[in-house]
Amino acid sequence: MCLLLATASTNFCGRVSAQATPAIAVEGKDQSPYYYLPAVEISATRVELSAEERRRRYRMAHNVRKVYPYAYGAIEILEELYAIEASSERKRDVRRFRKAKEKKLKEEFTDELKKLSKTQGILLVDMIERHRDEDFYHLLKDAKSGASAFFWQSVAKRFGQDLKAGYDPEADPYLESLLVDLNWP
Repeated sequence: MCLLLATASTNFCGRVSAQATPAIAVEGKDQSPYYYLPAVEISATRVELSAEERRRRYRMAHNVRKVYPYAYGAIEILEELYAIEASSERKRDVRRFRKAKEKKLKEEFTDELKKLSKTQGILLVDMIERHRDEDFYHLLKDAKSGASAFFWQSVAKRFGQDLKAGYDPEADPYLESLLVDLNWP
């Protein structure tokens, strides 16, 4: 079937999820080698792009790959914070955990995150919003405080962004297809 897809049309964007697995079929004294072929996901038909559009997409793919580990780490920390909030009976324990985690993260990642470009920062926020299915303003408000969320919203507004807007997959379909191809949660 995979051979049929490949020969029927070369005008598709496919992604193979794993390598072929060899196996041997035994019937009486005969042995026949064969392969289990992996599933092929066909995401869209290929469209001829201008050089500028190809360059823009290449840069976006590069930027998404660069911020992927930071977004994944941020999501893990948010999940951990929400788990502690749910299991803890005292707000003081949650505050202590949050402050200790924030101090550790600042020491570890401040220099690296300062080196991110504006576009990479926007992609980082989009990836977190997509995973949490909640706008970044409310994530900040829940994790820190309303004053902190207001401050960062005003900073984002100065740079032409809106933390209350949330992630819209239709705003940039190429970003959405990149995240699907990367199996972004």
